Amino acid sequence: MTGARQRVRAWAAELRPRTIAIAGWLVFLLYAYPGYMTSDSINQLLDSRVGTFNDWHSPVMTEVWRLIGFAIAGPFGMLALQSLLVIAGAHALLARITTPRRAALGAVGLLVFPPVMVTMAAIWQDSQMAGFLLAGLAAITSRRRGWQLAGLGLLVLASAMRPSAAFAVLPILVLGWSWRPAIVGRRRIALALAAWAAVWLGAIGLDAGLRDKATGHTRLELAISDVLGVLHYAPAFDDARARELLDGVPLQGTELDARAAAAYRHPNTLTSGPDRLFDPPQDADDRAPVIAAEYRLALAYPGAYLKHRWHTWFRVLGVHRTGVGKPVYTGFSGSITQSDEAAHIAWHSAVQRGAIAVVSPVAKLLCWPYLYLIAALVLLPVALRRRQILPAILLASGVAYELSLFVVAIGSQYALSHWLVTTTSFAVALMIRDAVSARKARAAAPAPAAAAAA
Repeated sequence: MTGARQRVRAWAAELRPRTIAIAGWLVFLLYAYPGYMTSDSINQLLDSRVGTFNDWHSPVMTEVWRLIGFAIAGPFGMLALQSLLVIAGAHALLARITTPRRAALGAVGLLVFPPVMVTMAAIWQDSQMAGFLLAGLAAITSRRRGWQLAGLGLLVLASAMRPSAAFAVLPILVLGWSWRPAIVGRRRIALALAAWAAVWLGAIGLDAGLRDKATGHTRLELAISDVLGVLHYAPAFDDARARELLDGVPLQGTELDARAAAAYRHPNTLTSGPDRLFDPPQDADDRAPVIAAEYRLALAYPGAYLKHRWHTWFRVLGVHRTGVGKPVYTGFSGSITQSDEAAHIAWHSAVQRGAIAVVSPVAKLLCWPYLYLIAALVLLPVALRRRQILPAILLASGVAYELSLFVVAIGSQYALSHWLVTTTSFAVALMIRDAVSARKARAAAPAPAAAAAA
């Protein structure tokens, strides 16, 4: 047994970094191929094929999918893009502080870490965002000017995936980017803030330039969620007060306060069915009163608004007793009908079913976003005090993005916290490595008495 173990170690020691990276990526594909898709993913795939760009999805992601579709049809091209961005970004960051072989092992380890892998396996905005953010971080912290410019471009693409991604980009630029080594202090921070504004505006401009039609879907969803939340948590009031606060919204029926409380638990009944609270908005003129009512209610009952947002955020973090939304998704489409529409029919292989059976229980044990947030909040001051810049950047970026969800989150999907989970996992691994290296250095150093005698 000892001889066999030694032969395995010798064989592993001879593996080249590129071989390790390719082998690790193939392990990821055994679990994820050809890329898992929900109803939204299928709809975006269809949009990319016909060239429809709306704000139900990220227009930039739809365009990326359209371009990749010229070479690789279906979800696999996007799966390859987001997973290879993670491997490349993590490897580039690690290669600056350790050997190429260990950098490859670390990059692969991050990709196949179950809480990270279960989201990276799906073609979602959150997965694409994480890939572009990590690759962008690696590029903008390079010493080469060309890579820094490419990194800014990658961060623009990341910010275009989700509007709140700009909060994840801010710590990356403020803590990690410098146009020239000679620029320090306040000048460096001011330049970083200017770059962040350019990235944010660039992402908004890209989305607006590609978008065919603005439906305001996401903004309307948030407004409706906040209106229901405030009505649910605010003190009871009569129909006259409700109509005053919801001025301009086409309300239906009476007992509005009680029906709003019921709709809070079952949002699908809000704008549909015979007992709907109001008619669904059809255009910008219908959406405007709902959004105005959101602001009016939040100002009239700030405590109820904050309580609603607090409870929503708790569900996102998995603190709520029902836990976070389903963390492991392994479906290929939303329905059989969608599979037919997209001409995409896939099923799990025997090996893939085995991989899912192994990964799923491990992921479910580790997919609790609030644990990663607590770890990040505890470790961020430690990393800053010890001047561990890369862990500090990762932790600050993950925390900033997660805090932004307090304002913008609507559902409680685990994927929303994917960037926090990825950055915290990566940062913890880096800080453990630094601690082990420091301990080895102390053990190898001569004792003070022996040094003095020498």
